[in-house]
Amino acid sequence: MARKSAVLIPVIIAAVAVGALGVAFVPKDIRDRDTSFPKGTVRIDNDVITVEIAETAAQQQRWMTFRQDRLPLDTAMLIKHDKSDLYEVWMLNIEYNLDLIWLDESGDVVYMIKNA
Repeated sequence: MARKSAVLIPVIIAAVAVGALGVAFVPKDIRDRDTSFPKGTVRIDNDVITVEIAETAAQQQRWMTFRQDRLPLDTAMLIKHDKSDLYEVWMLNIEYNLDLIWLDESGDVVYMIKNA
């Protein structure tokens, strides 16, 4: 067992160091890009939720990356895709946990991850 930890610990330290360096050296123009999105509302029963809408590929790629301000509890990010499916979500440089919910065309929840 000592051999596994002798290999794993340096690998984990190296991975954390590379990740930290990657974040530290992200160009300022990328890190400081405008993070505003078109807004809309979604009604669920009697609750109205403000949504920021990411429709374009660039908006979907950018979505929550480098945002330091948390979304208010009555706000969500809506990522719209042309085809109904479970899409991967890029979580790099997102500075807090998110609840992720996949909806189908009719608005029914098909999958959810809490505190991703």
